[in-house]
Amino acid sequence: MVHHLIEDLILLLLVSLPINIVFHRIKLPSVMGYLVAGVLIGPHGLKLISDISAVKELAEIGVVLLLFVIGLEFSLGRLLKNLASVLGAGGLQLGMTTLAAWLVFVEMNFQQNQSIALGLIIALSSTAIVLKMITDNAEIDTLSGKLCIGILLFQDLCVVPIMLLLPLLGQSEVHTSFDFVFEVAKSLIAVVAIYFLARLIVPKVLAWIARVGNKEHLTLSVVFIILVTGWVSQEMGLTLAMGALIAGMIISESEYNHQIILDILPLRDYFSSIFFISVGMLLQTDVFTNSILTCLALTILVVLVKGVFATLACLLVRIPLRVSFVVGMRLAQVGEFSLILSAMALNQGLFDSHQYQLLLIVSILSMLLAPLLIQVSTGLSIKLFSKWKSKESTSSDNKDPKLKDHVVVVGYGVGGRTLAQVLLEAKIPFVVLELDGERIRRALTEGITTLYGDCAQEQTLIRAGLRDARMIVLKISDYAVTEKTVRLSRKINPQAIIMVRTRRIDQVEELKNAGADQVIPEE
Repeated sequence: MVHHLIEDLILLLLVSLPINIVFHRIKLPSVMGYLVAGVLIGPHGLKLISDISAVKELAEIGVVLLLFVIGLEFSLGRLLKNLASVLGAGGLQLGMTTLAAWLVFVEMNFQQNQSIALGLIIALSSTAIVLKMITDNAEIDTLSGKLCIGILLFQDLCVVPIMLLLPLLGQSEVHTSFDFVFEVAKSLIAVVAIYFLARLIVPKVLAWIARVGNKEHLTLSVVFIILVTGWVSQEMGLTLAMGALIAGMIISESEYNHQIILDILPLRDYFSSIFFISVGMLLQTDVFTNSILTCLALTILVVLVKGVFATLACLLVRIPLRVSFVVGMRLAQVGEFSLILSAMALNQGLFDSHQYQLLLIVSILSMLLAPLLIQVSTGLSIKLFSKWKSKESTSSDNKDPKLKDHVVVVGYGVGGRTLAQVLLEAKIPFVVLELDGERIRRALTEGITTLYGDCAQEQTLIRAGLRDARMIVLKISDYAVTEKTVRLSRKINPQAIIMVRTRRIDQVEELKNAGADQVIPEE
């Protein structure tokens, strides 16, 4: 058993490594490389892997570690600040996508219960793929990143209720309607209980271990906390991954989170790669080749429906059009939990084996397409909407229309707030440009002159007075938007000093070539 597992792991690395190097060279996301590698070495490809069940167990570790790291970088406090948008956008996305898919499948002569099950399954997006791409691109703190994560968290909370609904749709008597409502409430109570109970215990445990032990003891303690929280979560009817996410959100509030991220990242990257390879192994090439046109048509339909309704959901909670479009493109795939729900639906008799295989293939094809859509989403949104006349308006009625020789501060996060305080003390006039509603409210309460708008649009920068400004400082996380803003700023005011904060060292030269005078990397 162990011998075969080691052989399989060697094969995974041997095949996936050169494929990913090729994908890196042609500037395609590594996730696509892992999925392709899985298709090639799986039981329906070259049949190189002998023990798929063991690989799937290792893959689950990858999802757990991935969600733990996301929890570390995305605290509950920030989630609660955007709770209305998360619940609104998440609920609308899930509801509208399910309804649209139900209507489509009813028109395709599927039964009512099958159409509802398909709608719910297709409405879920891939937490693992989207979060990995957002993390790799350092976009967790962007508005689009926070919305994607919030909607995905909402979807993950709905997985357990959907699991309970499937037997009802399959006309099983295992659960009643009361059981369904009860389990929905229980799952929400479980999340809250686990979070607050762990928050009382975990910080004290970490502080004690840091005081009496060393770095290795702290790392072991974190692994123990992940496992315990995941086990408790599973015992209370949730998933291991949800428990790991909660553990990460708790530890994110501690002073040890940066060191913990550094310790966990290598493990996360390796095991999450196994997850994506295992997903690729599920694709049955013979079914795909026999129904290639049907599979491709259904995949395009699913991607379009999901993208359109995720965009519409964001627009309905008053998210700007460009950001809504980005979120729609990033959530336009079927998720890994959908694969689990599909298998359950097959066991409940909702689908026959051919329908199940088609759903599986469409899911995997949409996952294979997802990294490419995520990678181009920001750039495409800028090209499509940067020329549109924006609907931004000033958030401060007392904004000086004659503001000249001032500083334009783009972004009012921690760095933006610190800079604003320095400018206030130095009595240098400035205006803040921000897209996040919560940050705008904070700036207004602090008496800061603020403009609501998308810095990737030329009209927004002109309204901020960039033509007469002495300097523009960019303190945002989205690299594609930063680069576009630098180019626009240089075009609007060739004499202005452009200062940029960026996440990675390899972006410094690119931003300077785009027109920035000073680029300060965080690394």
